[in-house]
Amino acid sequence: MSIKKIEFNDNTFFFFLVALNAIPAISLKYFLTIDGPSHLYNAVLIKNLILGSSSLITSTYQFNPVILPNWTGHFILSMLSFVFNGAVTEKIFILIFLVFLPVSFRYMIKSLSGSQSVFYYLIFPFTYTYLFEAGFFNFCISLIFMFYCLGYWYRNENKFQIRQVIVFSILLTVTFFSHILVFGILEMMISLMIFGICIKNSDTVRVLTFNFLRKGGVLLIASLPVLILTINFFLRIQIHSGHEKLSFYELLRWIINVKPLVLFNFPVESKITHCFTFVYGAIFIYTFVFRANKVWKSRGKYIIAGGG
Repeated sequence: MSIKKIEFNDNTFFFFLVALNAIPAISLKYFLTIDGPSHLYNAVLIKNLILGSSSLITSTYQFNPVILPNWTGHFILSMLSFVFNGAVTEKIFILIFLVFLPVSFRYMIKSLSGSQSVFYYLIFPFTYTYLFEAGFFNFCISLIFMFYCLGYWYRNENKFQIRQVIVFSILLTVTFFSHILVFGILEMMISLMIFGICIKNSDTVRVLTFNFLRKGGVLLIASLPVLILTINFFLRIQIHSGHEKLSFYELLRWIINVKPLVLFNFPVESKITHCFTFVYGAIFIYTFVFRANKVWKSRGKYIIAGGG
């Protein structure tokens, strides 16, 4: 069997799972989420503000002159509302998320690990999460752009030209306008990746410094417009949170129980999420040991016995 045939079968199976995964959302007349109707309401307001079709709305609401994040979801919904009714608009938006989340994750994994990796199938349990059911549309859509950003950066880390910098900057900007927290996490992840790659490929401190400044400089230039928007956001907007901060122990319990996957009944669903904790933990440990041994093998050392 040829490699081309294997790749075709893999693509077919993957997109079959993507379609299968979307059935619960598209098979229902209304797919209910907690904040989804509020997002849809805002989208209709935006549409009416653009059209000026309602004197009541135009006299009551106006666009915020401050450039804010959390706009991507509203923009997509408002554009769709020009063509479709509310129920269809929300369903199309949900379908966009359910399709492009696994597709973008697959793009990232293939960029990081090569075409032979199949770890991208692990994304499917993380599509119907609590955050998705809660209707946090901007956060959910930002994950798609985060995965594309990570994959695009890794594919072009050694060949950034003006075109690549512009495309990368656009991806970062869209991530910011989707969710500022995810944008901050994305910046930290890329910075850590740059640092790790520079350590791996540098023999001296001088080479390490040069490589880090070169790669970090590309990230800084591409991020500069968004960093300016971020600073402007925090200078002009005061954020008040009435929620009580969770303790470290409680946050650790959330990680162990994979709390974002629990939607309705914690005692029942946590039994399933515990399985995910052990499976994903085992995969992480195996991957860490495998990669560490691979690096140390080149230096004539091994982390675990039996290294060869």
